[in-house]
Amino acid sequence: LKSPEQAVEQSAVAKVSLLQQELSDRRNALLESKLNLGRKRKQSSSPTPSNTVLRAQAPAYQPSEKNRDELKVQVLRMQLRKKTTKLRAEAAWYQPSQKAPETLPPLVVPTPKTVVDKPEELPGELGEYITADVALLQELGWSKFVQQLRSRSDFTNLENVHHPAKRLLKFYRERGAPVKLSTQAWTQQRIRTAMKRGPHKSCHEYMDFLREEFWDMRSKSQWVVLPYSVVKDLPGLRISPPGVVPQRDRRPRWIVDYSFSDVNAETLPLAAVESMQFGHALDRILREVLLADPALGPVQLLKVDISDGFYRINLNVGDIPKLGVAFPTKPGEEELVALPLVLPMGWKNSPPIFVTATETIADLTNQRLKSNIQHHPHHLDDAAEAVPSPAPPIFPPSILRPPCRALPGYSPAPRSQHQRRVRWRGKYVKTAPIGTPTPTSRDPCLPKRAQPVSYVDVFVDDFVALAQQSGNSRRVRRTLLHAIDDVLRPIDKLDSPQRREPVSLKKLKQGDCSWGTIKNVLGWIVDTVAMTVHLPLHRAERLAEILASIPITQKRTSVKKWHKVLGELRSMSLALPGARHLFSHMQHALSTKIKTRVNLNRGVHDALQDFRWLLRDLQRRPTRIAELVPLLASAEGHHDASGKGAGGVWFPAKHLVPRKGYKNAPVLWRLKWPKYIIDKLVTSKNPDGTISNSDLELAGGLLHLEAIAQCFDVQSCPPLQKRND
Repeated sequence: LKSPEQAVEQSAVAKVSLLQQELSDRRNALLESKLNLGRKRKQSSSPTPSNTVLRAQAPAYQPSEKNRDELKVQVLRMQLRKKTTKLRAEAAWYQPSQKAPETLPPLVVPTPKTVVDKPEELPGELGEYITADVALLQELGWSKFVQQLRSRSDFTNLENVHHPAKRLLKFYRERGAPVKLSTQAWTQQRIRTAMKRGPHKSCHEYMDFLREEFWDMRSKSQWVVLPYSVVKDLPGLRISPPGVVPQRDRRPRWIVDYSFSDVNAETLPLAAVESMQFGHALDRILREVLLADPALGPVQLLKVDISDGFYRINLNVGDIPKLGVAFPTKPGEEELVALPLVLPMGWKNSPPIFVTATETIADLTNQRLKSNIQHHPHHLDDAAEAVPSPAPPIFPPSILRPPCRALPGYSPAPRSQHQRRVRWRGKYVKTAPIGTPTPTSRDPCLPKRAQPVSYVDVFVDDFVALAQQSGNSRRVRRTLLHAIDDVLRPIDKLDSPQRREPVSLKKLKQGDCSWGTIKNVLGWIVDTVAMTVHLPLHRAERLAEILASIPITQKRTSVKKWHKVLGELRSMSLALPGARHLFSHMQHALSTKIKTRVNLNRGVHDALQDFRWLLRDLQRRPTRIAELVPLLASAEGHHDASGKGAGGVWFPAKHLVPRKGYKNAPVLWRLKWPKYIIDKLVTSKNPDGTISNSDLELAGGLLHLEAIAQCFDVQSCPPLQKRND
């Protein structure tokens, strides 16, 4: 097709050429007429007549014919000028195109038709599932296709659930978890761009693992894998990249990066976020252990794991395409898309939706334990009783080895048991060994409970039960198993062979469901007899590697590495006394980052140095549970200090046990400052002093604590001190 500029240009050129041709023809005719007139004059041989004779004899047509021809020529010239001027005026606005002149298309020689090879099909059982699912989808349509794959929900009818979350769980059972986003659906171009990018590079290293994993999940109707050409027109389709995370002593775990595709950022928070209470699960468990009465026997621990976790709760049928995943394929294979039929790992709302179910199970169990409800035997009782608890790990003299990337001169400090001599008040006195010794008996100052411990808590999908006495422990486990069956449906005859029990039988056979006084609880070794907790060996070594990777001389690091360091330190600080308050400077460094770099100032290195001190302290002794559990104040005290001296008073609680020579009565103390301290105090008369009134206040606070410690054993019962500023 020609452009308008090209059409105008060709029309003007054609008109000008026609006018030039017409003018040339008329010029030639005029010249020919002049030549004929000259020939006629030369042929006449008669002499020139006089004027009178000419007037009488000359014919009248000769001059008139000449004038007529000349007039015709002049008229034609004028018409030609007018037409030329008009055409020039019409084309004055037009500028010729600067484009290269069009050329004829190249000559194409027809070639014989060739058969294009189809993309290679995925081999194995997963490929058979894909072929069958494509045929079924084209026959039934999307909604009926999903309904046929997952005909039944993993939730029960919830008749025995008396809990505020019952209505929400019924909604998830009947309609599935909703996926509502704050933005419009993706365009085909954006979907195609996400497919071209494909999965994370970590998936290519675990291609065989992913195909085996998705075959297993497809057999359980948890995920479905379909060709991109089949699902590209599904309403609301979005594509996110998957990745694979290696795990210690376990199979790799695959997860979807819904944050990269902005699906998490655009997801509306419609889940019950307040149900996520697992952040303080370890604190609650340790508190129950600490407050248990040892006269009723040691506290026994067991763990129950939910198999398949998030995959127990279905998604809403119409919202499934919004959580699509680019399935990794080899070169030459057809592009595939994986679609979750259940809650996927990595989606923002998966944890709160799933935890709504597990927290409901824990609440039901504790309610029934308090009400002393007796349940009939459970079908897993005998299997749990038959497996003994695994052998407890032995706390070694030194749980640390030098890290791989240690600082110059790094070596674990030897365990010191000898006493040191220090000078105190002009005399040399002996100090206790470094590190507080592990207590051999329960602190008598701790409050007691009349009933044996019967408690269940949960961390996402890991239930932890506590019990005292053999008969009571059997009741606690049975109550927990029945509560799980009241929310998550156990296996029946109508289920497929691939569906598994809600309780993980694999973990049960390993001894997790068996009672023991030493258990690995949420990544910590908890000993309920010695009342201690410590890191496993591999986590202690990992802590040493983290601290050794950031030398004191380092000035900055990347944001990605700093996020990883903070995450691992926070997970380990849960059972390190005093570690929870060491993150102020480290968190502030992250908030003041410059682009992708974090400045490591003096405050950050001081906090890391405190963690190194805690690391050295780990090898001397395990952490006492009493150091981690906050309790109500066992004594209230008030103190003050001035330039003359300091003093205070303590009011102990009734359960505090006094030391030898003291009794449970208020403690009053006072102290006059020595003369050399008074002489260094900053006053109007002594502006060059080195001791301020604030220093005296801090010293008075230390003396105040020393006074209560001399009269009562308050290692496990923290006192509350107040001062008057």
